[in-house]
Amino acid sequence: MDLCPLPIEIWEYVMEIVSDIALSLDFFNPEHSGLNRRLLELRQSTLYACMLSCRAWKIRARALLWAHPNVSGQLSASLISSPVRHGHQNWTSYIMTMRMQGQDLGSTRMGDLLIIPIPQMRALAMVGVRFSLGSRLLRMPLPFFGSLTRMRLEDCWFDTIRAMLDVVWACTNLSGLAIRFCRFRHAALPVAIAERLSSISCHG
Repeated sequence: MDLCPLPIEIWEYVMEIVSDIALSLDFFNPEHSGLNRRLLELRQSTLYACMLSCRAWKIRARALLWAHPNVSGQLSASLISSPVRHGHQNWTSYIMTMRMQGQDLGSTRMGDLLIIPIPQMRALAMVGVRFSLGSRLLRMPLPFFGSLTRMRLEDCWFDTIRAMLDVVWACTNLSGLAIRFCRFRHAALPVAIAERLSSISCHG
């Protein structure tokens, strides 16, 4: 469909309401985790359908979609990583927050994201993400995290505690950090200390 029967401003307003409802919950609150995920998935599928349904809606729907992507599953992972692999990084200027779930950053497809700066991204939630990068993570710069002011790591896997700390240290502007139920493949520390490091919450 090329044209819409009502003024484009009305449709854009509806799309913005759909987007805002899904972003109304604080993703730092663990009690909102499940509902937040469902709302973000509904938001993303709705905006994606709008983008494909009408050419007149495409520009606004795409801007809203990229502003707060929910990277969950192979389809959304491919959508966000494909521009990186092909050198098209204009999309990074749109992103303000991101939620990533169930991804393996050890794969080339997703691991390439870590070396891309996203200057407007202020908040990141990573749930069930596997950082299986080994020593590669310890050697590489991580500009992907550089602009963050809030980050949440929940149920994530790291090879070592040092790997998790490298991710935290890459966030030079953090004012809020939540770490819950993270696990380490090789923890060269007493179990009690490793368990304390696996769940941390601090807010500026």
